[in-house]
Amino acid sequence: MVGVVVFLCLAAARVSAINGTGVGDRGDGAIERLLIQSLDLVGQNRLDDAWNSIQTLLTLRPDFRLANAILGDLLMARAGGITRFGEGVVGHEKELGDLLSEAKVRLDNEKQPPESALPGELLRIPARYDHVVMVDLSRSRLYIFRNWQSIPEKVSDYYIAIGKAGAGKEHQGDNRTPVGFYHVTGYLASKTLPPFYGAGAFPLDYPNAWDRLHRRTGGGIWLHGSPADTYSRPPRASEGCVVLTNPDFKSLEHYLTVDNPVILAQHIEWLPPSEWWRRRELMIQRVYQWRDDWLRFKGEGILRYYSSQYQSGRMDDAAWNRLLDGNVNLMDPGLMGYPGVDSMVVVTWGGWQTSGTGGRGVPMTQYWRREEGSEWKIVFEPNG
Repeated sequence: MVGVVVFLCLAAARVSAINGTGVGDRGDGAIERLLIQSLDLVGQNRLDDAWNSIQTLLTLRPDFRLANAILGDLLMARAGGITRFGEGVVGHEKELGDLLSEAKVRLDNEKQPPESALPGELLRIPARYDHVVMVDLSRSRLYIFRNWQSIPEKVSDYYIAIGKAGAGKEHQGDNRTPVGFYHVTGYLASKTLPPFYGAGAFPLDYPNAWDRLHRRTGGGIWLHGSPADTYSRPPRASEGCVVLTNPDFKSLEHYLTVDNPVILAQHIEWLPPSEWWRRRELMIQRVYQWRDDWLRFKGEGILRYYSSQYQSGRMDDAAWNRLLDGNVNLMDPGLMGYPGVDSMVVVTWGGWQTSGTGGRGVPMTQYWRREEGSEWKIVFEPNG
């Protein structure tokens, strides 16, 4: 019974019991719990109980292809005729491989970081954001963090699919999901979209200023749902978008608004609280030093904060001079580690008001990087 043996191996690889940890109020958390429970029962060779668990799952989601494949294996195991996982998926080796990949990814989510761990990419969330989304592309997992007094508090997490070619988008059509720091630019309701996008979509601002600086091309990177006839897609299935199940996307709608940050990371860096606080305090101290000197001297004598490799988004002095003439409210910075780039933090100021804006607050973004043998310095200001 090779098919059952496959899942015995998968289930044995788990490092924690099924206890609901991290489930939060996920849109379809119960479905995933039933799936993991079923595989756990297979791992214990309790095949009748696994059968009942999978049957319950399929009553809720009859379109869950992975669950159907497991049910088929259990049915054939009862008849003693199973020789491999997905025995009933004849002549569809790619689909079989996709289902096995999804099973492995979902089981891997049982290897949760310690409950006290904090994401190193979220050092300080500004008050203007109630929630921040982070995606661990290597684990096909999307996390939602609540802003609790500028500290990230994990609320929920979801299984997702990413680009067919993995992570690290560079060019139009490369079928990769970007790695970087992005914002939601809008919301598209399902009734305005083809059925392929399911429950709706949140477009992202890829390519951002850092991407354009590095000549990355492409566009149309969204968080979106799944086709109506498909519960979930394989871990690598899109042309670069982040794809959720439709119930999970509907849950996500409660947290995201236009301008919300979305961080796409190859790996989330989970830190023990002591290290997280150390990094946060060091970065806050340096950034506030720059802020205080800027406000005190209006730009004079602050070049020590700028890298010799500094670049401006406008590549001239016009924007710099406008900022010098402006009024500022620099009390609530966002400090977000930029994934994919060593020792770089994006600092966002939401209350910068420059001359010529009619009194509107204009966000200011800075890219700070720790240079070898040096302190943190500003390397890029796309609007500075």
